[in-house]
Amino acid sequence: MGRKILNLLKHPFEIMVTFDHRGWLKWMNDKTFLSLLGRKRLGENFNIEPPQTFNEKLNWLKLYNHNPLCIMMADKYEVKEVVAKRGEKTAKCFGVYRSFDEILTH
Repeated sequence: MGRKILNLLKHPFEIMVTFDHRGWLKWMNDKTFLSLLGRKRLGENFNIEPPQTFNEKLNWLKLYNHNPLCIMMADKYEVKEVVAKRGEKTAKCFGVYRSFDEILTH
């Protein structure tokens, strides 16, 4: 047990991940959480406003870009349908699965 605590203290990012997985950081707003996570992960000043680096810009987009098109474009199957409706060819779809277990039983 003591060795586990020492290991966590050497890696502060692991503390944040552990706390987050256990739900202990739910009180924290998204902007503060992403700023702390960025500092711990990258080991540098991490400013979301105004974003200067690529990582800062990605996190800014997570917070402020609520375009429904982005959500749809993240779904490969849904994008295939949109592209097909436009009359363009797409790669063959071998299957659509909702869970890992469905892939194993297929």
